[in-house]
Amino acid sequence: MKRHRWRTGDLIQVALRGEFRYLHFVGKDPNKIDVLRVLDFATYEPVAEVTRLGGKRTAYWVQSMCSILVEDSRFSYAGNVPGAGQLPALRRRFFGGWIVMDGDSKVFVPNPLSNEIAKISLEQGVPAQVIVDRLMTGWRPEDDCEDIGQLFGRDTSPQHAKADEARETIFFIGFPSSVSAARARQKLVGRGFSAEHERGSDSLAIKRPWKKGDSLDSMDLLELELLALTRDFGGEISGRETSV
Repeated sequence: MKRHRWRTGDLIQVALRGEFRYLHFVGKDPNKIDVLRVLDFATYEPVAEVTRLGGKRTAYWVQSMCSILVEDSRFSYAGNVPGAGQLPALRRRFFGGWIVMDGDSKVFVPNPLSNEIAKISLEQGVPAQVIVDRLMTGWRPEDDCEDIGQLFGRDTSPQHAKADEARETIFFIGFPSSVSAARARQKLVGRGFSAEHERGSDSLAIKRPWKKGDSLDSMDLLELELLALTRDFGGEISGRETSV
């Protein structure tokens, strides 16, 4: 099947237990991760005339990869509808607060967050199951206001911050053949990644040292990016390890 070329306005239907929800593709963020607005709308039957969904209110925005989402049977392309809007402001988890990013602007906002800031969507690449869980539970961005220190229950002193920067996450990606792995490695190295053969010639290990402000959310986002970069070669994540 010819791969769909995703365009602004593309609509994804999400089939849940007893209802259908919709995601509206806005575009890619500076890290090339897809940004979708989650429509504040649910129906018991699939919408036949999807053009009317363009004007529905936005519940919040989410980051993921459209091409990966539709590989899950619950997610399917539903057409293209105007009204996706512009890329929104997002907030990034940090020590002692959040970094709010709006276009080229980056502003640190300390805890506690105001109601207005808490409603800003998270910069967090998430897989299909997380999106489904959020839709089914009525999750909203204001339900997640823990900074990095609060999330992991540790002190946010400079000593701990330096310890985090010493961490490393290794992603293991398997391929159908050693040839596919070699071609994927060439592409990854060209993009600045450290990719070496490990666990066999048909597997790669991509090592990523943590930088200041990184979190497990950052690693989730990177995993989606790696999958997107290697999917042409049949790449699949076979494991992930993070040093403690």
